[in-house]
Amino acid sequence: IPIEETVRETRDLRGGLCAKSVWKGPYAELTTVYAKLREWVEGEGYELAQSPYEVYATDHHQAGVPEDIVTEVYFPIKKKER
Repeated sequence: IPIEETVRETRDLRGGLCAKSVWKGPYAELTTVYAKLREWVEGEGYELAQSPYEVYATDHHQAGVPEDIVTEVYFPIKKKER
């Protein structure tokens, strides 16, 4: 469901280490990307440092078909403390 919201300013994201994946395809399949990234993060001894976020490299309104949509998924991470 689209939600209309007023944006008053740009959100700056703090720099740092991220696990990243680039997905080309429909938004409905992004859950698979999230699952695989979470699996990699945990398997490599990392944990989330902040909430994951997405960068939309392609405007879904301008993509000819959903398979042409490009989305970058970022997981800000840090090494697990022992």
